[in-house]
Amino acid sequence: MSWRGDIAMGKYGKLPCALIDNNMFPGVEVDCGSIVVACPCCGSQIPCLDIRFIDARDRLSDEVRKRTGVHMPVYPEKCPVCGLDIVHDVCDEG
Repeated sequence: MSWRGDIAMGKYGKLPCALIDNNMFPGVEVDCGSIVVACPCCGSQIPCLDIRFIDARDRLSDEVRKRTGVHMPVYPEKCPVCGLDIVHDVCDEG
């Protein structure tokens, strides 16, 4: 499945899912890269998404910050090797 599909399915929590919703944010363009971080418990490499949100109106701006948008690293909820909880989304609590 693609990164958009993973986000839409809620794999990375509710906030990224809401931010890529074109109905909520029609003027925001979304792009994605990837980064790798080390698990603080076992040291294994954890793949993470680096989602970039860019306001379409700022695409041609003179300011670099506006042209590159806002970066949001998105981590999986658990380390795939040792199972350490990485993300705790309080919105998921009932």
